[in-house]
Amino acid sequence: MQRFQYLKGINGDDKFLGMKNMFDNLKYQKNSPTKMFSPIEDIMDIFYISLLIGIKYNAKINFNDSVYLKGDMTSNWTKGLAQTKDHLIALYVSHIIEDKDKNYSNKPEIQKILNIKLGKDPTRSISDEGMIDIHCYAFGGYIELLKKFDNKLPNDLLTFFSTINNFIKDQ
Repeated sequence: MQRFQYLKGINGDDKFLGMKNMFDNLKYQKNSPTKMFSPIEDIMDIFYISLLIGIKYNAKINFNDSVYLKGDMTSNWTKGLAQTKDHLIALYVSHIIEDKDKNYSNKPEIQKILNIKLGKDPTRSISDEGMIDIHCYAFGGYIELLKKFDNKLPNDLLTFFSTINNFIKDQ
């Protein structure tokens, strides 16, 4: 897998709000009194938030299922979060390890997971298999997020971030 992708739609579901719809609704707009302070500057920001939700709730879909329509984004982590990609990758990998070995006691199994999920390219730091896996979590997390909003766009940034905050701290 060469590029990050976003969830564009679901075949047969004309009412599905894709990640681009959410991004367009929340993105920074210099001349907008309600969006001029938005930290959402790239569609990848929606991907990142969705990934965190997917990992937190173990919400995962089959990325390769043809029912999910995808759009290309970028081949690397965005500049704004380049410094935190290591944290995102660590959260993802630790989630995978804990799922298999809660006590981190099987060192050969942990090393095997690290070898499979992490990549050799320092810019991306994640393997092709890991890329597919994080997309499964991000898309699953996005679907969970849409459920919280009753499949509607949030009215404003405060509603969006308050919902995210409550959603992440629940459980």
